[in-house]
Amino acid sequence: MNVGFLALFLGATTYNFVANSQVFFGKEWFGKAYLGMVVWSVFGLWVFSHRHIKNLWLLKGGKEVAIETYTNFGLTYNRPKVLPVACLEGNRIFMTKALNLFQLEYAYKSSWAKITKRRSFFYRPE
Repeated sequence: MNVGFLALFLGATTYNFVANSQVFFGKEWFGKAYLGMVVWSVFGLWVFSHRHIKNLWLLKGGKEVAIETYTNFGLTYNRPKVLPVACLEGNRIFMTKALNLFQLEYAYKSSWAKITKRRSFFYRPE
């Protein structure tokens, strides 16, 4: 449903850009900038959806955690990512307290360059 709404909105915006230039005050650059912002916003939603935790499990033995994130607007299957508990570095509030959004960070050694990389997931506790 979300993908359909976003595709409909993008299609209507593109149609207005081509057929009715007065919507963008007769300025072609303004219409292109607006279309670019819409496309980048959809891309940003897609990237953020892959970082938002859907489920979090402590696996048997207590040494590993499985994290399942949301998928491509609900259209594909997402396998859980298994991380050692030792890699998790805790959480903190992301942005404001009213947003109630927490960030879970983990660090790992890259396989090729052997440097420590950091990645983040976001979640809302219930």
